[in-house]
Amino acid sequence: LSEITVPIFINNDVIGALDVESDNLAAFNANDLELLKFFADASAISIDKAILHQQILDKEKLEEQLQIAKDVQSSLLPSTPPKIDGYDIDAICIPTFEIGGEYFDYIPIDKNKLGIVIADVSGDGVPAALIMAAFRALLRNQVRLDYQPHNVMNFLNEQISGFCRKRDFITAFYGYIDLEKHKFVYTNCGHNHPLILSPSGKINSLDESGPSLNLVVDAGYKSTSVNLAPGEIIVIYTDGVTEIFNDDKEEFGLERLKNVLSGSFDEPAGGIIKNIVNSTKDFSRHRYYLDDFTVLVLKRNKTY
Repeated sequence: LSEITVPIFINNDVIGALDVESDNLAAFNANDLELLKFFADASAISIDKAILHQQILDKEKLEEQLQIAKDVQSSLLPSTPPKIDGYDIDAICIPTFEIGGEYFDYIPIDKNKLGIVIADVSGDGVPAALIMAAFRALLRNQVRLDYQPHNVMNFLNEQISGFCRKRDFITAFYGYIDLEKHKFVYTNCGHNHPLILSPSGKINSLDESGPSLNLVVDAGYKSTSVNLAPGEIIVIYTDGVTEIFNDDKEEFGLERLKNVLSGSFDEPAGGIIKNIVNSTKDFSRHRYYLDDFTVLVLKRNKTY
């Protein structure tokens, strides 16, 4: 016969109500209303704390899962560069978030050949990382069967549609260094054109390229080779290295990268990478990159 109801507010939003009923007619008065409002306010505080507590637990759980994913993805990247007589090689991969969609690798083929790959999945975060993990497994398995770059990439282009969405694509650069002939054989699938530095200071790009993976069904990738003279350097990088902007919306760009390389010719591979990282961060004036950042340097020693 009687009922009194008051809303429960959190940040001006109604998230519930307290409702009291009685079998008696006119059982409630203004004092009862004030008392019920007090309990509603107290309930709001308790509910808000409970929601925040659950959000904290969920956040901690998510962070724990992301840390595990980061550790797993890090284990898929080489922990140290290979030791090769007459060559110096090094690389770095810096994801924007805990995990990312960029990847580099060194793949032993035989005692005289070493496979080198760098790849970038469209997008970022968890979806890109999952695609990259599948791409890595497929690539490594295929290289064991047939290491020729064009055959590897044509095979991958046929297979990755099975685990990629139609809108996904992968830019990839795969090649191998022939340590006897000092020849680098490669196939570029829509990736940034690597740079090659000669001892004279001249910088050229390896311009031969095909479409990104998962864009064209019959891409017909081909292999190209380049001889490496003593002292020559190949720099392979993702778009996160050049597409960096400062507060004035200026792009770091290819020319600035070339300037860094011109001043780093006598540095070891790791030193060249360090100079690129320092220069890009000084340019952007930010501690962190807004896109995944990966660069690989292969240098033939001058005296070899």
